[in-house]
Amino acid sequence: MVTANALIAVDDDYDPQGGSAAFERAPVAALLEQAHQHVEELDQALERLEQGRRRYGDCETCGGTIPPERLDIRPAATTCVHCAQHNARRPPDPA
Repeated sequence: MVTANALIAVDDDYDPQGGSAAFERAPVAALLEQAHQHVEELDQALERLEQGRRRYGDCETCGGTIPPERLDIRPAATTCVHCAQHNARRPPDPA
């Protein structure tokens, strides 16, 4: 999709197909942003791993150990299952 769009001049304001092109690009942009975020989380996990076992695998909320099974499934996890469930139920802080 990116390569095809690079070969044509697309002006969404005047192109009758522009709306659909923008509509098609939106999910791709969202997936790309998710991928960048996931890579950032994995980079942070690698930094914790390089700092030693005391950081990687330790819950940042309670200080307990994150089960290896959780880390196998989600290597970038920073909280144990209990804290993750507790945090998911809390309403977000108003900013």
